[in-house]
Amino acid sequence: MYKIIAYLVFLTALASAAVRYTAVNEQTNGNQFRHEHLSNEPVGSEFIKVMEEAQKENPEKFRFEAIEYEWGKMIVEINGVRANGQDRTFWGFLREEESSLCMMRTGVSTYKIKKDEHLYMKFLTFDDRYPQCKD
Repeated sequence: MYKIIAYLVFLTALASAAVRYTAVNEQTNGNQFRHEHLSNEPVGSEFIKVMEEAQKENPEKFRFEAIEYEWGKMIVEINGVRANGQDRTFWGFLREEESSLCMMRTGVSTYKIKKDEHLYMKFLTFDDRYPQCKD
C-alpha cells in the first residue's frame, strides 16, 4: 500500500510544472514591487490558475483583477497598479527565453504552462518593446 502511495506522489511530482512566476512594476509611479511565486500547478494548466494560486496563498502581498472578454481574460490590475489606456500602460504577459524576456502570443487564460518555465506579468508602457516568443 505504501509503495503505491509513494508511486502516486512521484507521478504527481513529475506532472507538476514547477513554474516560477514574477509580477513586477518597475515604472516610476510610486508603487514599485516585485512578487515571486513558485507554483506546482500541473503541466497543461492555464497560466491564470498560477496567478489565482499566488493570490490565494498570499493575498496581502499579491492580488490581481482580470476582466473577462470573449477571447479570454485580460489582467487590468496587480497590487493596486491599474493599466490605463490614457497613460498608455498595460500588464504584459512575458516569458524568460534564453536569458531575456519575450512577449507571449497568447493570453493568461489560454496559455498552457510547461515544466520549469519562468513567466512574468510586467507593468509596461506602449513604448516598451519585447520580441515575440517563439511559440
